[in-house]
Amino acid sequence: MTRATPLPKWKDEAGVAALVEEYMAKMGAIAGRFAAFGVATRRRNQPRPGQDPEDDVIWFIKTEEAAVEAAKRGKLVALVELLRGEHRDWLQPETVELVVEFMTGVRNPQTGRRKGEGKVGRTKMAQEEKEARNPLFNAEAEFGAIKQLLREHYPSEPYSERRKRAFELAVERASVEPERLHNYLGRARGVRRERG
Repeated sequence: MTRATPLPKWKDEAGVAALVEEYMAKMGAIAGRFAAFGVATRRRNQPRPGQDPEDDVIWFIKTEEAAVEAAKRGKLVALVELLRGEHRDWLQPETVELVVEFMTGVRNPQTGRRKGEGKVGRTKMAQEEKEARNPLFNAEAEFGAIKQLLREHYPSEPYSERRKRAFELAVERASVEPERLHNYLGRARGVRRERG
């Protein structure tokens, strides 16, 4: 990685922190471009006027599948839009049956579940919600990236020193207590804690 400005000395803590800040900003910008590409791709999947009719059918099938899945989670907006749309006669018989279940009260419109059907488990949080609720989640991810950056730029420094500096920078950037991040990094992966 070629730098326009000289690499700060290892003992220059502010310089190394600025290097990490610059790197993380660049990674954030790259991630933003990928996110924008994903949004643009989703928009591109919708049919345009004058498009091949077969593309319209494929778009409708995908939209219907997504609307059915959302309705089963209690989000009926997309399904209602399909029912009001010009292609409502394209709906699959299973989708029509699902609508009938909502209309007759067999399914609860708020949850999307059949009456008497219990909740299977806690709903999964979106990635953004996870990150907002738990700053340790971000600190852990940044710790690994910072450690990698320091390894690339300061290979002659001892591993323990690079790890310590990466840890300190991750704690500072995420504004978390060092002990909490230390415990979070040391937790066993894939093991559930016993409930007291």
